[in-house]
Amino acid sequence: MPRWDYQIELNKVIQEIDNEYDLSCHEEECPKEALDKIAKELTKAPPLVRFAGRVQQAQTIAELNRILEQVFDKADECRVWCGL
Repeated sequence: MPRWDYQIELNKVIQEIDNEYDLSCHEEECPKEALDKIAKELTKAPPLVRFAGRVQQAQTIAELNRILEQVFDKADECRVWCGL
């Protein structure tokens, strides 16, 4: 079983955002509140802090999804648990 160096609730935050906003239209602008919540959660894990600014600057939902893909790759690499 892997040992995690950091634990954050990123998946929970994303689920809450998905319940609150319609994120199915990928080329639409991403709500600022959603970006702020994700960025705030990323600051809880030092290896992921560098992505917080990029998340807050994302213009579209598609761009956010591309950044999150990189976040999850880095989280796996740096043993950051993002929740279920």
